[in-house]
Amino acid sequence: MSCPPASAPSAAAEASAQRYQWAVLAAVLRQGRLIDGCSNALAGLALLVLAALATTAWPWPSQLGLWAALGLAISLLAALAQKLTAARTAIDAQLLGWLACHASDAQQAASQLDAALQALGLKPGRSATPPRTWPQRQRACLRLLRRQAGCLLLQAATLALALALALLVLVRT
Repeated sequence: MSCPPASAPSAAAEASAQRYQWAVLAAVLRQGRLIDGCSNALAGLALLVLAALATTAWPWPSQLGLWAALGLAISLLAALAQKLTAARTAIDAQLLGWLACHASDAQQAASQLDAALQALGLKPGRSATPPRTWPQRQRACLRLLRRQAGCLLLQAATLALALALALLVLVRT
């Protein structure tokens, strides 16, 4: 017994599938808020440790104290990079959520989105490059979320190292 040939999906079914993809991707990108919250807590801890080091071990006579301060500074820079990436991730989540609710034609939505971003100066106007496809855009969104998580991991690792060094400095004073 053979199966009947698969019929081509209708335009309405394709549009519906695209809207579901946008909705799912928007929901995934919204998880960046959890990463941002963790980063905020770690940044607060880094600032507290930096203040404790500054008040108890000033002027950091040992190299250990300087290394601890450097680790804390790197952790705070990673927090800043994470915060900037979180803002971009949140914008993408909002845009994709809006597209999932209101857009019906993926190609038209892409061109209108690019035009709006260019009009606001948020996207460089390069007419020579072809517009990205939706799969390329979706991969870029997920790459942005992974970058945000990477910034959090860097922040946590440098903070852990700096905390270990700071404890050594504080114990010795």
